[in-house]
Amino acid sequence: MTTDDLIKFFSAKNIPDLAKKSEFKLPTLYFWQNNGIPIREQAFIQLRTKGKLQADKTKIPPLKEL
Repeated sequence: MTTDDLIKFFSAKNIPDLAKKSEFKLPTLYFWQNNGIPIREQAFIQLRTKGKLQADKTKIPPLKEL
């Protein structure tokens, strides 16, 4: 999941418009645009969008063996 996916989902024109149309703060969105959306946040967004946006499962760290 990328900020471009969020922009499309919220029908925003750009990052500032996305901040207005979503619950995310502008500095957070710029950080995500430059560094990627953390997997925890992606999972949260996936739940909030009822699966319409999907977390990038390749970024989930493997479980440690017991």
